[in-house]
Amino acid sequence: MNQQIFPDFVSSWVVVGQRRQDGSFLLRFEIGSFTCHLVSAWTYGRAEVQFKMLSAEPPFNDEDKRLELLARLNQLRGVSLGLEAIDRRPSISLEILAAAGAVGRFCAALEWLIQEARATATQARSPSNL
Repeated sequence: MNQQIFPDFVSSWVVVGQRRQDGSFLLRFEIGSFTCHLVSAWTYGRAEVQFKMLSAEPPFNDEDKRLELLARLNQLRGVSLGLEAIDRRPSISLEILAAAGAVGRFCAALEWLIQEARATATQARSPSNL
């Protein structure tokens, strides 16, 4: 299966973990001085959504924004993250993401996250806010 997992809109860097037991990579990108951590994938078959790290910076320091992301992720078949997930690093099985159409829906949630972060950064840099 030759499928592009993350589309071109992710202008991020990939950070590869160096743990001895479990391997991972983390997708993140920068907007101004804010580093937006998206998701980490682990060799034990899970993808962690980085709510905890997102909560440190606008717009995701707003609980409602994290709840919106949670709702978008919970639309994936087989995903049922509880409300407490917005303050943690909940994981989703990579098997769920392998289902037909799941990667597209997962990436749509990440694209929304990126758009929200960019909009906030643009607003913060506007002359009326300087």
